[in-house]
Amino acid sequence: MEALVSLPVDELAVTPTFVEPEASVSKIIGILQSRNASEALVEYEGKVGLIAFHELLAVTHPDTTKASTIMIYPPKIRPESSVIDAVEMMVRHRLKAIPVIHGRDKVDVITVRSVLDRIAVLPGLERFSASDVMKTEPITLMDTDPISKARRLMIEQRIEHLPVVSYEKRVLRGMVTAQLIVFNLIRPKEAVQRGYAGASQFVPMDSEVTGLMDDQPLRVEPQTHLRSVIDGMRRTLKSAAAVEIFSELQGIITEKDIVRFLLQFKQQSTPPIYIVGIPMEDYLEAEMIKSKITRTIETVMKAYPYLEEAFLRVKPIRSVGKKKLFSTELRLSTPRENFVVKGEGWDLPSVADRLCERLKRRLLVKRRRQTERLRRGPESSPYPPP
Repeated sequence: MEALVSLPVDELAVTPTFVEPEASVSKIIGILQSRNASEALVEYEGKVGLIAFHELLAVTHPDTTKASTIMIYPPKIRPESSVIDAVEMMVRHRLKAIPVIHGRDKVDVITVRSVLDRIAVLPGLERFSASDVMKTEPITLMDTDPISKARRLMIEQRIEHLPVVSYEKRVLRGMVTAQLIVFNLIRPKEAVQRGYAGASQFVPMDSEVTGLMDDQPLRVEPQTHLRSVIDGMRRTLKSAAAVEIFSELQGIITEKDIVRFLLQFKQQSTPPIYIVGIPMEDYLEAEMIKSKITRTIETVMKAYPYLEEAFLRVKPIRSVGKKKLFSTELRLSTPRENFVVKGEGWDLPSVADRLCERLKRRLLVKRRRQTERLRRGPESSPYPPP
């Protein structure tokens, strides 16, 4: 992993699929399906645009809507830039592809899939498991929900995968993807006229999701090796895996989640984070909380670049059945002073959210006051201005 993040983008760039600015959405969908592609580039008025499933999802008239009216202008990257820079761009802008600009005459693209293909052949993937990369508590659909709801959620949340669970229990029944919905925009008659080899029948948007979903999703367990997850995705041509225990949904892993995992191997300038008191069996919660604290630190470091460490102490103070009430204390240390916030709650991730928000407000308010004093002149701050 460490070697991959420093590779130049050019080594993972691939030849993109191009479509004309005047191409209809119906034609674009047919091209994507025939090439098993997730995005297409558009050269228009001297710029490079991008069309992906998210843009296609919002289209209501695929026959008359043109590429130039729905494309977005993504950030670009140079071929000599590092892979980790490209991954950061994808994560920050919630994209699955970034154009690679070689000059005026050549444009390639680095995609989530091209990065994943390189991850797949790396040695040492057995060190990691599904639990290291999975997204817990994903947005889900009930098996009685309409397809239109799936489409709306995907557009609003900028996601491409929605697990479908049974109404009575959290038992996984299938997976709805943006690809399935987009390819369903073309009716069979239109598909034949365009040479589209999509779904055998059109499913109305007000139908239940069970009529469109993939009822054979890739299923893994939290302890499944990451290599097995990736191999399963590539073997079955699926872009996501559902993580379950005894048929109950625990989380989801998309191609983008695996690629985002590379950010763990970028040299971090954030201070060490210590968490004490969380039981070993709750390691997933510990990792989630650590991630929340890390994001908070990255925010406040713009104003406090001299942070030395973060320390979270968790202590159970009362139990009701299997539930526990926790007392928590989050301390952030600087060379001159410590900042401490405390809280209680039954759900640790929620408590961590409140602690982080409280700490962030306290630090940033203090910084603003220090900056105002500096402008007035009589007092000096113990920290240099950011």
